[in-house]
Amino acid sequence: MNFLTMLKDFQSMGCTDQSKCAVACRVYMDLMEDKRYTDIEKIFDENLNIIYLKTQFSTNGLVTILPTLDCQEVDFQLIEQLQRKNENKSLTLAICDTSSNILYYKLSNGFVDKT
Repeated sequence: MNFLTMLKDFQSMGCTDQSKCAVACRVYMDLMEDKRYTDIEKIFDENLNIIYLKTQFSTNGLVTILPTLDCQEVDFQLIEQLQRKNENKSLTLAICDTSSNILYYKLSNGFVDKT
């Protein structure tokens, strides 16, 4: 499936933010190429206004992935809310840059405020 066809699929989920649709689509296509990820599910959360992905990873079980752009600030309150919704409280942040590189960072529950 090509990028434009896949992008239309993300847009039809209800998200009106085109950049969120595009970055989620890029991450989804990257995960599809990696055979360690299976059963990739696209989810649009209307309450949080985000698109995230749930997938099975060969060694870690269920993984939740939050796509974001490198030029966007990381919203730790949003991450905490998403972690509360997840069964495993683990979250992977997929940061995309303009050159199509994607960096994956695994986050765990329990952020510490800077003092």
